[in-house]
Amino acid sequence: MIFDFHTHTTFSDGTLEPEELIKKAAKRNIKVISVTDHDTISNYQEVRQYCQKYGVELIKGIELSSIHEGKEVHILAYFAKENDYYKLSELAEERKKDREKRIYRICEKLKEAGIDISAADLLAKSEKGSIGRPQVARAIIEKGYRMTFPEIFAEYLGNGAKAYVPSTTTSSIEIIKMVRELKGTPVLAHPGDYFQKNPEIINQFISAGLQGIEVYYSSHNQDKINFYLNLVRKYNLVATGGSDYHGNTKGREDYLGKIRIPETEYRLFFERIHFCSDN
Repeated sequence: MIFDFHTHTTFSDGTLEPEELIKKAAKRNIKVISVTDHDTISNYQEVRQYCQKYGVELIKGIELSSIHEGKEVHILAYFAKENDYYKLSELAEERKKDREKRIYRICEKLKEAGIDISAADLLAKSEKGSIGRPQVARAIIEKGYRMTFPEIFAEYLGNGAKAYVPSTTTSSIEIIKMVRELKGTPVLAHPGDYFQKNPEIINQFISAGLQGIEVYYSSHNQDKINFYLNLVRKYNLVATGGSDYHGNTKGREDYLGKIRIPETEYRLFFERIHFCSDN
């Protein structure tokens, strides 16, 4: 079976509508998917509808932004029950407003750096859900500035770059605790090099209620996979995985469904989601 527990649509910074994403997933024989748009669950009704239409099993999810020691950290949260999932609505609405204010600040900083794009135009195109840096990068390219996505993030939008503005001030520990209080399953997204070099931080997250690590990820080589698998086994966490698919952008066009997650890991993940919903 093929699984993908980390995908995005136009409800955040993806380029595909929910139906386009789910239809593509079905064509690629993905049996179970989670659509984890950033800081929003406004995608849910459409995603559920098209999963039913195309015969793809859905795990309710979201990718939540947070901050730990000045670094932006993303926490994937998965839910077994709709009632618990819908309790994120208030937080999602607050995050949407915060993200809109952030876009204005980013555009102001970009203008100071010589890049002139309209925050109002960006927000008008992103009415459905939440807006983030990839939409800004696309707008820069569409405006005619001759730069690639990696170049834009390196010089302007990445952590510490000229126009960087954090999407939230909420700590990772607060987010993890909140997800557990809502009966969700919090998972550390795309840990990459940073947490491999700073594994003690994961211990802090575990104390707050972290339940899993996104072990199988598009940028993880076998060394990273083995490192995080060892942590998962050591601390009784679950190993998840996903493509972080955003559509035809960021060089990830072919990643959907190509991150191979062992079925045994899926079963453990599925059991943990349901355990968290009852505890």
